[in-house]
Amino acid sequence: MAVNTNIQTFIDAISKLSNAEQLAFSNLIWKRTIQGNDFSKMHTIKNGVRSGDLIPLADAGNGYDYMKSTKGDASQCTGNECNIDITLSTKTWTPARYNCKTEICYKDLESKFLDFYGSDASSFKEMTQSAFVDFLMTLISKKVQDSLWTKAYFAESNSTNTALNGHNGLFIQLEAIAPAGNSKRVEIAENAQTTYALQSALGAQVGYDTYNAMLKARSRNLKKDKKAVIYSTRALAENYQEWLRASKQVNCCTKDPLTNDYSIDTLMIFGVKIVVVDEWDDIINLFSEFNDGTKWVNPHRAVLISKDNMPVGTIAKDNFDAFDLKVNTYDELFKIVPEYTFDIKVVQDDDVVLAM
Repeated sequence: MAVNTNIQTFIDAISKLSNAEQLAFSNLIWKRTIQGNDFSKMHTIKNGVRSGDLIPLADAGNGYDYMKSTKGDASQCTGNECNIDITLSTKTWTPARYNCKTEICYKDLESKFLDFYGSDASSFKEMTQSAFVDFLMTLISKKVQDSLWTKAYFAESNSTNTALNGHNGLFIQLEAIAPAGNSKRVEIAENAQTTYALQSALGAQVGYDTYNAMLKARSRNLKKDKKAVIYSTRALAENYQEWLRASKQVNCCTKDPLTNDYSIDTLMIFGVKIVVVDEWDDIINLFSEFNDGTKWVNPHRAVLISKDNMPVGTIAKDNFDAFDLKVNTYDELFKIVPEYTFDIKVVQDDDVVLAM
């Protein structure tokens, strides 16, 4: 059975099995995890994307000097000759295919297990429409949505970890665009420390210094982009929040209208919104590729970018939410199979700033 859970806690809490309905999983209250961002709100989703499809880019420059005066022309038929300059380039979608299969044999499910899941099904066919399956679908849907964050930001085509392997995620692309020493890169010294404690000991105004340096490193286009946002790990944002309080800043950013304090959800720096991406922290903490038990790999990160400059490509957005339930009544076996293809691209390399 591919469902790993221990119901002994529930068994110990009741005096007899008939009381199991009091603890049915159909009434389960899920433990709340920190997920403050709707994935689709942070990214433009492009449907119908297949491997090898091109992303056409056109740069027309500006036309401030386009129109010319005809003053002094000898002939009305003589006009100014003006060139129209446009630079064309392409990037290529390279979506990778991802899937996972949860396979369960009906005979492996003990009666008390079904009872605790709130299932009153008396046959395999009925069980596939029971509260137990509803529970599984809810659980798997959450895990599929969680995986999108990993694929979007931390996937790496050369990784040996199947949860990370696939296309190159945003951080791999950004580190190639803005390597150490690049003008679009802001270094956070604490990332280079050798222990959790040292990495966590951010200086009193590291958050402010980091975000301020990112604003100074913006391209002209990024300065004008009203959709540009600083996405950030939580500790960096909290450090900036604490600096605001300590230095009693009053004109820098938006306060929470209810508390009159600098809420983590309303942080801004000089008009640019700061959005905490807790999923980055969770992923860095989870995978051994970013956490060797002694230190993390770049636990403090921030990206200044526009939503339109990091589109997600997939065959169909619906694949993120819908999966197949396959039933084999002969083997009394059913499978839940989510699957999607996925890619993400930094479209305009000049219009990003990375802090790590």
